[in-house]
Amino acid sequence: MGEGDCTWQGGSSPAPGLRGEGRGEGAFPQAETRGGAPPPVPLPPPQAGEAREGTTFPRQRGEATAEAKCDCFAPEAGGETAFSRVTDLLANDDLIEPSPASDARAGDLTREPLSFPAGRDVRLQNLARGDEGFLLALGYSTQRGYGRTHPFAGEIRFGEVEVEMFAEEAGFAVPRGRIAVTECQSINQFRGTATQAPRFTRGYGLAFGQSERKAIAMALVDRALRAQELGEEIKAPAQDQEFVLSHSDNVQSTGFVEHLKLPHYVDFQSELGLVRRLRETFAARSSGDESGASTAEAAE
Repeated sequence: MGEGDCTWQGGSSPAPGLRGEGRGEGAFPQAETRGGAPPPVPLPPPQAGEAREGTTFPRQRGEATAEAKCDCFAPEAGGETAFSRVTDLLANDDLIEPSPASDARAGDLTREPLSFPAGRDVRLQNLARGDEGFLLALGYSTQRGYGRTHPFAGEIRFGEVEVEMFAEEAGFAVPRGRIAVTECQSINQFRGTATQAPRFTRGYGLAFGQSERKAIAMALVDRALRAQELGEEIKAPAQDQEFVLSHSDNVQSTGFVEHLKLPHYVDFQSELGLVRRLRETFAARSSGDESGASTAEAAE
């Protein structure tokens, strides 16, 4: 969004009340005019030494004469404004661990089967595809002490990203469209070693659509799964990557649970026959023990 541009784009639209929507879904009837709203009436210029009511001079407000500059808002190509991340501000002072950077090719969970131990790139893919309720329960457990994770929500963003598909026959990426996503970067408890000063650690979550709850829960679980990487003791379910990643798929879990509605004739018959045989063995042993006890009493 360029300077002075008040157009809302994508999922960043204002609230219905700010758009004039509400009970009447639009502008109020008494506010509607023909030919557009009348131009504002200009105020007369102030006289020499006179200040406009409700205003003060810059020096009276304590402002410097030079224009203040801030690197938090940097214009990007296309006239949009890019906002610096909160974690970047902390990283500038070395108060948070650096964002991991690697030139290695990221794994693809849709083409390669899940194996353990899994890298963080594969773990994040799995969590992004995982069930929200499952991640929410695990994230909640870490906040209650099963994982020692009670972070600060450093930043929660919602916007659109462009999806590209690499065309192998063409040799370059082709844009396919844009999707809405929600991103969360958590700031977790600090740690330090004998050779390194304490600083905060990171957790990351990304969810499709506008889903702040899942993004936050994913960031909690991501940080918990980094326990081994950060030299922490693994003693909670949310820190066990095999437990978490093997049970996060809602399609697989739903199918495996609901398949119990189907008949299991062979399995049930085999279990039923086994229980009957065990009961017969137990009854025979019990009757033998009783007869043996009677014979011993008669001998005495």
